Amino acid sequence: MTLKTTAFLCITLCASGALNGTSAQDSDPISANLTYKGEVWNVASGGLQSGTRYLQNIDLSLDIDLSTFGVNNSSIYFQGLINNRAELSGDLVGDAQVISNIDNGEVYRLYEAWYQYDGAKARIKTGLIDLNSEFDVIDPAGLFINSSHGIGPDFSQTGENGPSIFPSTSLAALIEWKLSEKLTFSTGIFDAVPNDPNNPKKHKISLNDGALFVGEINYRSENGFRLALGSYGYTAKFDPLIAGTPKHLRAGLYGIIEGPLSENTSAWLRVGSSDNSVNQFSHYIGGGVVMTDPFGTTGGDQLGFAVGNAINGPHFKAQERIAGNTPAAAETTFELTYRRALSKIFTIQPDIQYVVNPSGLKNTKNALVLGVRLESTFDF
Repeated sequence: MTLKTTAFLCITLCASGALNGTSAQDSDPISANLTYKGEVWNVASGGLQSGTRYLQNIDLSLDIDLSTFGVNNSSIYFQGLINNRAELSGDLVGDAQVISNIDNGEVYRLYEAWYQYDGAKARIKTGLIDLNSEFDVIDPAGLFINSSHGIGPDFSQTGENGPSIFPSTSLAALIEWKLSEKLTFSTGIFDAVPNDPNNPKKHKISLNDGALFVGEINYRSENGFRLALGSYGYTAKFDPLIAGTPKHLRAGLYGIIEGPLSENTSAWLRVGSSDNSVNQFSHYIGGGVVMTDPFGTTGGDQLGFAVGNAINGPHFKAQERIAGNTPAAAETTFELTYRRALSKIFTIQPDIQYVVNPSGLKNTKNALVLGVRLESTFDF
């Protein structure tokens, strides 16, 4: 998608809301949203090199409730994405878990476009879908900026171009069964290779690259705790890390527990594993704690601390030793962050991260990274 096309999409989305007199209320049949995220980061010490980067991300979305037009329990959704050229982790930090969840270089594209039917016992969704909006989602972890707290690196590292997550989505179909008030089961099938790995700026849809199957079961208790178990697997085989060994199917498992510790404090723990013959990380364990209104301001501000520990597999260690590097046991990232609303549409979020063994290697010094995110949201 070109810049002109994306700009046209932005104008169309904004105008759709304005001309229809809509707002962000759930009762409105048509709603549009524009969200801008801007981040300033500085590598204060360690990493590949010191320096400063500015990252920005623009999301443009249009949500249409088809029930208003006679198609009951149905909706369609479109989202466009714009990212700037700067890169933080690849240029300065050298970490594999990725400091910022909007760090990906220059991108202009249609990100999501799907139809959804939400019935009493089942929900069906099909189109261009962000896998991480449906699977491996952790509510309190949404505060954090490091990518590992959005989707575990044991899962995000898989595939030829990653699974269907930011910034590249693929065609998919999924269904969620509402087994009871507390228990749901979701499963989905995704095109295994989003876009074109050899041309990241190109938006490509192909059905010849195999499939990715995902399943997740969720249990939510009356006191707010959630337990989830998920699994995934690809139909195609992948080249191993060590040449000369057989190709492997990529598959993995993950588990999540999250819930309240007190009236204003919640926490989570996530564990995962994947095939270490084709993936760098064989296991992952991460978790964190989030406090709401920690200073008694009743403004909805949040303070959080999280840890992500991505454990290197034996095949990756052997590969790096052959290359003359010194692999570590794991790459570990610590994040301290605070998010505060400045107004109804503006928020500010200072963030501190410390990365031990960037890229899972001892060759690069531990990195201290300081940043701040400014976010603006406009509903039409």
